[in-house]
Amino acid sequence: MRAASRAASVLSFIGGIFVLLGGLLMAFVGTIFGLFGIVSALFFVGLAIGAFILIFAVLLWTVPQLHLLWGVALIVLAFLSIPFAILGGFVIGFLLTLIGGVLGLFTRR
Repeated sequence: MRAASRAASVLSFIGGIFVLLGGLLMAFVGTIFGLFGIVSALFFVGLAIGAFILIFAVLLWTVPQLHLLWGVALIVLAFLSIPFAILGGFVIGFLLTLIGGVLGLFTRR
């Protein structure tokens, strides 16, 4: 495994952790709103996005033959995390996932 492909996986994984934390904070806010009668499942979408980013980062590490698929999926999830996970996991999660996805997309295997 080349250094660039490792970097793509590691950056995406760290970004996924930040997005998951942002999603956890959004879920907490949704729970607080739920106490006042405002119930929406959209508050919990950030948790799912963060979990999928972590899964795809691990898949980028373990199944590098499909790096194009994992790279595109990570880029799409990075942009989806902006509204659902406190600005993409405090902005740093968005940036790390986006950079990791682009590296995964353009790294030769």
